[in-house]
Amino acid sequence: MKKWIYALVGLIAMLLAGLIYAWGVLSAPISAEFSDWSGPDFSFTFTLCMIFFCLGSILAGILAKRFPPQCNLLAAGALFLAGFWLTGRTQALWQLYLGYGVFAGSASGLAYGAIMAIVPRHFPDRLGLISGLLLMGFGASSLVIGSVFTAMAASGGWRGTMTVFGIVIGAVLIAAGLVLRMPQSVGKSASGAASDRDRTPLQMVRTATFWLLIVWSILVAGLGLAVIGQSRGLLVSVQEQLSPEKLSLFVGLISVCNGLGRLLFGAVYDRFKWRPTIFAVSAASLIGAALLALSLKGSIALMVASFCIIGLGYGGAPTFNAAATKQFFGETHFPINFPIINLNLLVSSFVPTLVSGISAAHGGYGAAALVLVIMGAVSIPVALCIRQPGKNPQN
Repeated sequence: MKKWIYALVGLIAMLLAGLIYAWGVLSAPISAEFSDWSGPDFSFTFTLCMIFFCLGSILAGILAKRFPPQCNLLAAGALFLAGFWLTGRTQALWQLYLGYGVFAGSASGLAYGAIMAIVPRHFPDRLGLISGLLLMGFGASSLVIGSVFTAMAASGGWRGTMTVFGIVIGAVLIAAGLVLRMPQSVGKSASGAASDRDRTPLQMVRTATFWLLIVWSILVAGLGLAVIGQSRGLLVSVQEQLSPEKLSLFVGLISVCNGLGRLLFGAVYDRFKWRPTIFAVSAASLIGAALLALSLKGSIALMVASFCIIGLGYGGAPTFNAAATKQFFGETHFPINFPIINLNLLVSSFVPTLVSGISAAHGGYGAAALVLVIMGAVSIPVALCIRQPGKNPQN
């Protein structure tokens, strides 16, 4: 029973920590107030946030070797409060970069790393499903919590709402840090034996599997992040007269499908194992990108469908990586190995800025959509080359 309480606490914490992905929603009132800031400069906030998300999750893994991983949740709560407080007082770009990009991004990474290190270890027989459940909460935050932010900002202003959210998220993450605990057997398989696949971070990065996973993740995650970051612009480019309500709904569908994809592909992983799962994720990304390119001819329905399919594929990538990291490289070093895999975001987080620049240079999204189709297509042969590493010869 206790492990399901941990799962619920982890889900709630991930739901709030994932609010950084609601940039498309949170940024609307900010961009309206600071309309003189350029699109690429403004988009870089999300890129910076993703960079520090990666660094925060790496730091979580390093600190977990010296301190209980729930300490990372306490630090994440404090950083979220500081980050959203500063964002709510933004008068210049550097304040937005520091508050939302550095502080909130780092806080989310710390929370993400801690929860993914603690909760799935209580469910060794349902690794894909529990990882998917937690990551579903992280991915669904844009719609669930983002909608609350939109409503509060409309009535009370975005600045005060940022402060309120910082206080609430900070308090919940600190409470989670006081509740969650590691299981007694860490670094053990379900049978209690040490895994013969355990690899240290250095041993992991020496395998071809690691580098192929990084390339594959950059392609799939970059594609998804590009659509998340440019979703409003894409919709308006097809139909300028969309109401704010429809815009929020259609953008939110990416978040919903992002969350569903994490749960869906987690279940697929448990049932069909890793190889069918990685091909299904790549196929969703490619099909979604192709529909997006076709939708630019004037079909809002096709664009919404593409958002949903791309959201599913994007959601499947981190769930696959979480389960595959444990299967390929073992449990013992997972708190640091998984964040290292997530370093793909240091590259893929630049894709939204690249797409913004390409669309600005060409006066439309056609060329950028072609780039996304190519990324989806290339992810399939990369997935074909991935092999599960053999036993660690040093064990």
